[in-house]
Amino acid sequence: MLLTIISEPLFSGAAAGLALLLSGVALWSTSRGAVHAKRKADALLGDLPPNFALYPAPKRLGTEATWGDLILRVDNHNRRPIRVTKVELRAPAKTGLVAYLLDGSRETLLASGERRHNEVSTNLVLPGTPPGALQFHSSILRLVLTGSPPAAGRRRKTLRTSVQVSFEVLQPEPERRTEVISLQRDVEQSRS
Repeated sequence: MLLTIISEPLFSGAAAGLALLLSGVALWSTSRGAVHAKRKADALLGDLPPNFALYPAPKRLGTEATWGDLILRVDNHNRRPIRVTKVELRAPAKTGLVAYLLDGSRETLLASGERRHNEVSTNLVLPGTPPGALQFHSSILRLVLTGSPPAAGRRRKTLRTSVQVSFEVLQPEPERRTEVISLQRDVEQSRS
């Protein structure tokens, strides 16, 4: 009799806890499914966000690889055109930024003139991509970091570079967005 009185609250508490856990798992699974369904619907409608990628520039023939030569690739998967309005270097601190638009073998300097040392204003428009298209519109920028790499006590150091891209999705009322892209790589330090 005593065991029955003690075990009933324990059993009902465990059952309630298990039911709560299972309902939490069901809620999480349903929310993940809803996110996946929204992505699928966005892809069918052509409302995908643009993709930004930052990576080290390939070494140029006859030159030494530099720590501050990067490539920023912008791919527009959205059905609407986008306008890249500004590229800003967030890290490393106290480093300048110069940007070139690459078009085949031709490089065009962007935003020369008066500006902050770590940002470049652009007016780069990428046309929209129709839903389901096999090809999308893209542009490549070469970013050159000016100054010397941050000092380190060791010979080899991991350098984190972060770039913030400001852009607009062009529609009757332009939608302004920003995205931060980061890259980490090992940099050889010169011996003093």
